[in-house]
Amino acid sequence: MLTRLRKKMVLTNMLLVSTVLLCVLCAVCVLTWQNVFAEQLEALRKEAIAISLLQNETEGHPQYRSPDLPIQEHHLAVLLKEDGSWTLLQADGLTLSGESISEAVRQVMEQEDSSGILRSMDLTFLRQNTKIGPILMFGQYTSIRQNAWHNIWLSIWLFFASEMILLAISILLSRIAVKPIERAWMQQKQFIANASHELKTPLTVIMANNNIISGHPEQTVRQQEQWLHSTLEEAEQMHRLLNEMLTLARTEDEQVSFPLELINGAEIVEEEILFLEPVAFEKSIALELQAPKELCWHTNPQLLRKLVVLLVDNAIKYSPRNDTVSITLAGGKSVFLQVHNRGPAIPEEDLPHLFERFYRSDKSRSTEGYGLGLAIAHATAEKLRGRLSVTSTPETGTIFTAEFKT
Repeated sequence: MLTRLRKKMVLTNMLLVSTVLLCVLCAVCVLTWQNVFAEQLEALRKEAIAISLLQNETEGHPQYRSPDLPIQEHHLAVLLKEDGSWTLLQADGLTLSGESISEAVRQVMEQEDSSGILRSMDLTFLRQNTKIGPILMFGQYTSIRQNAWHNIWLSIWLFFASEMILLAISILLSRIAVKPIERAWMQQKQFIANASHELKTPLTVIMANNNIISGHPEQTVRQQEQWLHSTLEEAEQMHRLLNEMLTLARTEDEQVSFPLELINGAEIVEEEILFLEPVAFEKSIALELQAPKELCWHTNPQLLRKLVVLLVDNAIKYSPRNDTVSITLAGGKSVFLQVHNRGPAIPEEDLPHLFERFYRSDKSRSTEGYGLGLAIAHATAEKLRGRLSVTSTPETGTIFTAEFKT
């Protein structure tokens, strides 16, 4: 599926960008042709003015000729007379026979435009009124056509070269774009596999208990109490698992918003620590809180309480008896909530996966829970515009740090 998705992304990207690139190159070719044609006509116009000025000088009417008037190579100038005849004034690099000139003049006179192209004779023309009369300028259309074909071939080479580069970039970008989708797809598959694994055991126990109960219909409820109690325990485990899965799904849902308000977060943290005291007392663990009396920032009370409970409960679960769990709350440019326990260090290879769903550093799954608590804590911290991280070494123990923007 992901391979087909990548191919579709590459194909779509190539079609869209290639269409735009082709339109741009065609527009460049057309504009270049128009510019070259316009430049030749302008040069012919200025050359006609220059010729008329020189003709005036030869007739005893000296005129000033601007030195910046260009000399257009490969041109031919004729003076049109009132009786329809013509006189050759100048020919520079463009040689035509008298018949060819007459035919060119005839074709120009049949057109209403003062400038244009005589494709049958491969000429451009310009009619310019001057003081000595109308001058008809002819230029070579061959140079314009050659320039146009040069630009076309250059554009073709640029198009195919750009296509090769674009294809390589598209393939690279498709790989980068598909990575989050691939990761989400793998996480979803892993999530389904893990959820199925967690639900399989209680369902198996419940089915076995029901078979035992149904196999002894003559026994009373009291006599079957062992199997009924076991069934109830497994059902409660399934209920807790489903609740955690729903909590994680709701917390990760981007469409579900939790309003943030400016409140005293230190007070909430202290209340939750007091709430967890009995849980810690059962394991002979002391909870040590270091926090100011008042520390306000924009947060959500419900989510903050959940985050504190998840982190502290996790620290209690993995702390040895008669130990201390330290909770530190400090403010500044950001607010930091740290939960520190001195239990066994988490292996370094497990740290990058610690916030994944159903992931447990304890591969034997001997500890309580389903591996969803830290995933919920990570999603909760993100909902609070924060970031949850963890460090763990044998010397310092394990420290979970939640950093919030103030």
